[in-house]
Amino acid sequence: MVKVVSHGVCYLYNFREVKPKFPSLIKGSESPANFPPRIIIRIQFIKLCKHFINLNMSPGSKLKDSYPPSPPCNCEICRSFCRRPGWWTVEQASSVMKAGYSHRMMLEIAPEFNFAVLSPAFRGCEGSIATNEFSNAGCNFYKNELCELHGTNLQPLECRVCHHERPGLGPACHGDIEKQWNTPNGQKIVIKWMKEINFWDRYSTDPRAKSSQF
Repeated sequence: MVKVVSHGVCYLYNFREVKPKFPSLIKGSESPANFPPRIIIRIQFIKLCKHFINLNMSPGSKLKDSYPPSPPCNCEICRSFCRRPGWWTVEQASSVMKAGYSHRMMLEIAPEFNFAVLSPAFRGCEGSIATNEFSNAGCNFYKNELCELHGTNLQPLECRVCHHERPGLGPACHGDIEKQWNTPNGQKIVIKWMKEINFWDRYSTDPRAKSSQF
């Protein structure tokens, strides 16, 4: 194993896996046998992390790289995509809250009740739980056939990706964003949002519910 220190964080790698792929990145002896015990090898962080340190990269950044934005389109199919709220990444949702839009978000709860997702609210579900009653009301950010968030960093990643010329990519993006929300970090943002909008004060009289974390 090789100890790699980058930005103060230590990682362990099998030298046989690193050496063949990144010979120019290793500083030191050419042979693993010549490495002193517990040697610290410094490797160019940016190049290496793309291949081996995915967990150290921002999850939102990884998804953004995997799903580049589609070109603008005003066809009926693409407009139909815009009418229904797309999902933010966890990182994006945090930025949306900081921008002061918490009251325009809604909580989508997984069928298994084991995690939840923050998304642009249906009209009528602002600051509340997503319900079928308002599912046909459309996204509250979509007005007069235009999206208020279009062209900004706050536009949901799923909305940027969906396009009539990219069939199947939207569901794939949706699935990957779902995996990101179904993590401790994702649910921390959900709980933060609940506290910010006084969710439990409005929806529960049981004080035990306020400590619920899905």
